[in-house]
Formats: sequence, C-alpha cells, structure tokens
Amino acid sequence: MNGKKPSSVDEYLSTLPAAPRATLEKVRAMIKGAVPDAAEGMAYGMPGYKYDGRPLIYFAAAKNHLGLYGIPTVIEAHKAELAQYDLSKGVIRFPIDKAPTAKLMKALLRARIAEIEAQNAGRKRKPKK
Repeated sequence: MNGKKPSSVDEYLSTLPAAPRATLEKVRAMIKGAVPDAAEGMAYGMPGYKYDGRPLIYFAAAKNHLGLYGIPTVIEAHKAELAQYDLSKGVIRFPIDKAPTAKLMKALLRARIAEIEAQNAGRKRKPKK
C-alpha cells in the first residue's frame, strides 16, 4: 500500500488478504442491504457509513480479528446477543473468517438508526423564512 491511506472502501478492501476481504465484503453487503441510503466513505482510516448526516457504523481489519466500530451504546444494549464476541466499549471483534449474521447486523443497525433519528429529532431546526 506504500504508506498511502486508502481513499475509498474498494481501495481499502483491495489492500486486505483474501479471507478478511471476503468477510468484510459480506459485512459491507449487509450494511448496504439493511440501510441502502447510508452514505459510504472513509473515516478514521476505515470504511464507514453515515445515516442522515451522522456516523452509522465503521468496520476494519486487524491482524487477528475484524471489528465493528462506532456503536458503543448499541453494543451495551445488545450485550446478550453479542456474548459470543470479544467486546469493548466501542468495538465488536469477530473472527476473520466469520461475519456476524445478517439478523444480528440488522438488529444493530436498526438500533443505531433509532439513536440517530432520536438525536436528529432533538436538534433545533432553524425556522424557514
């Protein structure tokens, strides 16, 4: 990768070995399938998605695992469903060769979307002139 950070999700995935790339492509497809209007891009050096102008979820590969990032309150609320994964405050770590199930991804994304919509509903909007 010659020290240059990837500027797109496709470029990021192209830098990975086959196994983590295949798994993260599944994760990407699940995100795009569950939230088709999410905006895809790069942030913090990893692929990420925004929904209604706010960060939705990020994913990345590490040496010995893959991770989902940016959803700490969702992780806390779904600890029982996530018991099989290695968790910390802001990350769900999963095996390089095994993506979370589509059902679990949809549940996590629905919960994060609900948070975003609640945050956006609470924003004061400027009155139209």
